[in-house]
Amino acid sequence: MEELKANYLTSIYEDCRIFLEGIELFISRDYPKFWTNMEAGRPLTNEEIKRYTRELKYFEGQLDALYEEFISYAGTSANKKAGGQEKVKALEAKIYQILAYAYMRTGDFAMSYALMANEKIVAQDVTIPLMDIEGKQKTFRLTRDLKNLHSLISANLNTIELRMKYFFPTDLEAINAYLKVNSYSQLNPVNVTFLSYYDKAFLELGENTNDIIHFSEIIHFFNQIKYNNAFSQGTSDTIGQERVYRLPIIKGEYGMDLKDSTILGAVSSDNRVLSLERLCRYKGFTRTDFRTLKVEEKQNIKNKATVDKELYISRADGDPAGHLNDGARMEYFGNVPKDGKLVEGTPLRYGTYSLFEGTQFLGIIELVPCYKGQPCTKRNSDKAVTEVKVYNHELTFYEDTLDFIRMNTRMYGKMGTVTRPEANEIHIGRGCASGKK
Repeated sequence: MEELKANYLTSIYEDCRIFLEGIELFISRDYPKFWTNMEAGRPLTNEEIKRYTRELKYFEGQLDALYEEFISYAGTSANKKAGGQEKVKALEAKIYQILAYAYMRTGDFAMSYALMANEKIVAQDVTIPLMDIEGKQKTFRLTRDLKNLHSLISANLNTIELRMKYFFPTDLEAINAYLKVNSYSQLNPVNVTFLSYYDKAFLELGENTNDIIHFSEIIHFFNQIKYNNAFSQGTSDTIGQERVYRLPIIKGEYGMDLKDSTILGAVSSDNRVLSLERLCRYKGFTRTDFRTLKVEEKQNIKNKATVDKELYISRADGDPAGHLNDGARMEYFGNVPKDGKLVEGTPLRYGTYSLFEGTQFLGIIELVPCYKGQPCTKRNSDKAVTEVKVYNHELTFYEDTLDFIRMNTRMYGKMGTVTRPEANEIHIGRGCASGKK
């Protein structure tokens, strides 16, 4: 049985090797100086690069099919049981390396980066037999050439980290914001190759007037089936957890243009981390005195669903100025409410707040994002902190919620006087974030 598994992988490996051989023969025949000129930094014409990427894309479908076959088998329980076999491990490393190298040769740098994120694939030195253009078999030093090619591309591209917090799965493709790319070289051959290959994925990148990528394009790019979640880093299905992606992109200065008042954006000082945070919106205070409401209904008295209430908040989670510090300073841009009073339509960051009614302190609350069909619980284990569930990013306070907050404060809150600050210091709302290298 173990031999049968190894034979199946050998068959996939041979298909990959023969296909790589075809790519190398095609490049040797039609583009013998393409990569030599790129390595030397010599300018390549836009026409030549576009022709190269267009013609090499003909190989992409077969590459994708081989990758899908390999990944499908690698994920089976049968192969996992065979994972301890040295022969199987060696074959898997060879297949990964061939695919990573072949994708890079076609211009799909992102896919190659995604494969090479598995550092184990280059742990062993691999050589394979390939036929050269003269019909002679030669020894191809796959690992060496893969590393050299990866170093060449990496010297000309950046990998930026995108962090998306509090977004529901249904929110991701509806993010109305742009990633801006400024101050990049328009002559660098690696840049031009990247822009040529991904011109259909990132429609306005490479346009001199814009040089922007809509975040919906980025999410769609990440979600392509062939990438197999390869760009996700620590992604969690738990609502409230950060979704982290790593995106290979041309070098430049990055910023964001936010078109939605319910999104907060930030760029780290080192220009390598871009963060988006989904806000919730205060919908108002709703009465829950049902007996009175029933009497009003019988008397045909129609009132608004929400009523005005003197509710105030201030940030209470050690983040008074609305900053995050994750190794590099993250400056958030947005509006600051003048007095901290909650009014209908106010956008708020999820997190922990002190809640006041007028000047009276009611207690500490944690706003928790809730998504249909999934449990939502607060992170703060302190019993004095009351969980306030926010569905569909719309925050509504009810009288019984306030009663529950008061009860938790009486039962678990620390004794002492808490006063409402003169000015609320949370940064909320829309804005435009930018960063410098």
